[in-house]
Parts: sequence; C-alpha cells; structure tokens
Amino acid sequence: MKATRLGWMGVKTRQFAQMNAFYRDVLNLDVLSIDDRSGRFKLNDGTEVHVYGELDEDHGFFGSGPVVALEVDNFAAARTRLLSIGQCMAALLRTGRQRVRDHWQ
Repeated sequence: MKATRLGWMGVKTRQFAQMNAFYRDVLNLDVLSIDDRSGRFKLNDGTEVHVYGELDEDHGFFGSGPVVALEVDNFAAARTRLLSIGQCMAALLRTGRQRVRDHWQ
C-alpha cells in the first residue's frame, strides 16, 4: 500500500469566518460554497478543503487539528494496515477513480 496524494482536508474551528477568509482571500482558493456551517474550497488539482464552524453538527470528532484523507493505491491493503497498527482514523480514503469511504475511530 502506498499513499499517492492528498485527497481531501477538513478542519473544524471556532474562527470560522477568519478561516474562510484566509482560504478565500489570502490563499485565493476557488470557493465551492460558504454557508453558516461550512466553507468548501478547491485547489487547482481538484483537492477539496473544507472548513466547519460551530454550527456544524456532523464533524465534532475532528478535534482541534485538521483531518486529512489520503488517496492510496490499494484501499483494502491500506485499511488492513492501519487497523493492524491500531491507528485511529476518521477519514475518506480513495483508490484510483473509485471513491471509497471508510470512517472509523
């Protein structure tokens, strides 16, 4: 199993407006959407960056740091390896063109 690229990144923050402004105005990321719960941005390679605010109820497990999803060349092998070492995960992993989601903690 090999991680091949960053597939997605998300962060939950109390500085919701400031973080959205940073991605939009400082880093000049393409804006996919911004509402009262989340901001969604896109890098040139298509990778999405999501910002979740305090009104978001679905991403409380994120904790204080960013959550990333890595694209891997073999999803089944990646899942098996991470579980075998007791790695706690709550992320989206992908393989090739097929998106495969697996969330666990």
